[in-house]
Amino acid sequence: AKKGALPRINPAVDSYNTVSVRHGLPASAFDLDRVTGDIEIRYADGSETFTPLGEPDTVENPKPGEVVYTDTTDVLTRHWNHRDAHRTRVTADSTHVAFVLETVAATRDEQLLKTAVGDLRALLQPHCDSSTAHYLSPAHPDATA
Repeated sequence: AKKGALPRINPAVDSYNTVSVRHGLPASAFDLDRVTGDIEIRYADGSETFTPLGEPDTVENPKPGEVVYTDTTDVLTRHWNHRDAHRTRVTADSTHVAFVLETVAATRDEQLLKTAVGDLRALLQPHCDSSTAHYLSPAHPDATA
């Protein structure tokens, strides 16, 4: 907002950044070819490691109780999906990507979320062969890519 424009990175990142700002929803993405095992959303115990996006030589430990996305190697995002990891960053060469849009008030924000997902899919369409959407919730906590 301070600069008046979002930075340009690549079509995938530009798309989810645009949707995040347009709809006021936290967004992130993972290059699934760099993810090990399953992705899990859970509370950190403090022993996990996290390497922030753009800081490949930095290692942090999330605080106990912080909500993180993890795989079998380390933390993929911190503070829900506020800070992305360097290892699973989406590059111009990424071909298998999971995008995450979040709301903690799904009942209230259901239409907002569906509209944002539609916008993201429309922005990605010229750059990908196919896409699908999964809506996770406590009642439906799993999705298969």
